[in-house]
Amino acid sequence: MNDDAELVVWCDYRKAGDQSLGKIAGEGAIDVPHVREAIKRIMEGGERAFQLRKEKYGF
Repeated sequence: MNDDAELVVWCDYRKAGDQSLGKIAGEGAIDVPHVREAIKRIMEGGERAFQLRKEKYGF
């Protein structure tokens, strides 16, 4: 995640490592709490990385 996005979409895969069998697990705007939680859970660096990006981009 490099900056603020209007729409964030994340996937869930039925079989680890096989991205051809995935499905959309969720979507939404970055200002929605459950979307931010998904970003923090998935993004490398977790909560700290999310906070650094939040400070940098002001969202």
